[in-house]
Amino acid sequence: MSTPPSLPLAQRLDMVPAMLSVLAAALYTAVQGPFRGPEGAATFDRHMQNGITRQLAGRMSIAQLQFIRGTTKATFEKWAKANPAVPTHTDVLGDGGAIHWLGSKDADKIILHLHGGGYILPLSVGHLALMDGIRQRVSQAAGATVAVAFVEYSLAPTKPYPTQVREAQAGLAHLLAQGVQPSRIILSGDSAGAHVVLCLISHLLHPHPGLPAPPLLTSSFGGLLLISPRVSNSTAAASFSQNTNRDTLTRETFESWIANFRANGPVATAEGLTQDGVYTEPVQASTSWWDGLSNTIAKEVFVSAGEHECMRDDIVRFAETWKGLPGMNVMLDVEERGIHDSPLMDASRAPSDLIRHIEAWLKVRVEAD
Repeated sequence: MSTPPSLPLAQRLDMVPAMLSVLAAALYTAVQGPFRGPEGAATFDRHMQNGITRQLAGRMSIAQLQFIRGTTKATFEKWAKANPAVPTHTDVLGDGGAIHWLGSKDADKIILHLHGGGYILPLSVGHLALMDGIRQRVSQAAGATVAVAFVEYSLAPTKPYPTQVREAQAGLAHLLAQGVQPSRIILSGDSAGAHVVLCLISHLLHPHPGLPAPPLLTSSFGGLLLISPRVSNSTAAASFSQNTNRDTLTRETFESWIANFRANGPVATAEGLTQDGVYTEPVQASTSWWDGLSNTIAKEVFVSAGEHECMRDDIVRFAETWKGLPGMNVMLDVEERGIHDSPLMDASRAPSDLIRHIEAWLKVRVEAD
């Protein structure tokens, strides 16, 4: 999981025209900025960020993106060194995995977070800055201690699904083995990381034949935080057509990343995807699939999406299904003019309204017994 990616010579040479295309996109986006209107990004800063990210993700190959980003371990260690005031620690798991900590392992509440990145990208500096900011502000507001535990997981297409779910389960099992009660844990994820969380929840309810038996939970979790969760392998929703040129990632990029998620594993073929059922398609699951969710997993859930997000319609449909389940208390926040995973994109800015809403929800969860 922590092996630095290599890059063939041809793709190294291609980095030059690729970066030139990003520069050209930045110039074009800047010219567009004053004319973006009410249907565009809320601020010029975000407008620029959206345009540059779209080009970078669309032009670069998976190998190039992984080469640029490095590894989760290296990113965490570099960030920790640059932020010595933040208590950090790494637990190395028996299978070669790891949990990277922000804050004390003895905290009152632990946010067990699965980072996003389309299953192909490692933990980013943005994830660390976002979650540490949330951790510190919620701790202060609630008068309690909060820690964030990032599960390091393997990346596609080298390591196919359900490897990532198995590693997420190993991270959860590690906390439980340390005596952490599920009620102290808030399961959290953004984008593809939230998809891993949902796959894990399905596995806890209906053990997946390709995964180890799930751990026994002595109580339900303290809550579920799902930021722009990927809930489908399809890009057929109308919001993909409406927002492909407004979101940070286009429909084509989503399709490419989903194809890499499916590659080399049991869901690589249409037949395999059908056999896997709704484990990777939470939006398609019947209400009966989620029987027992409020009692055994969690009843308090926060789900976010962006008005200008390609996955918006699928996320809203999924959240509305969960809202209708017995005993569930689901808060759905669709950010006005928001984009995919906007809290991550706003990590270096003052907290947005959506981040403040997440923190207010977390404060209540932290204060709960």
